[in-house]
Amino acid sequence: MDESTASLFNQMKEEWEKLVENHEDFDQKDNKAAGRRARKAANNLKKLLTPYKKASVDEAKEI
Repeated sequence: MDESTASLFNQMKEEWEKLVENHEDFDQKDNKAAGRRARKAANNLKKLLTPYKKASVDEAKEI
């Protein structure tokens, strides 16, 4: 079975927190490695959005 929206949401929230933290380090401290980590978190977040939308529609049909 596919993942639930709650599980996907928690994963997206974790990736968002990583993105924010690393973006701040990149922006304020000119940390190039943090910039790479921020881009990776953004990419991971992007990958989670489509399964979240699909799970949301599936769960809405069950209501």
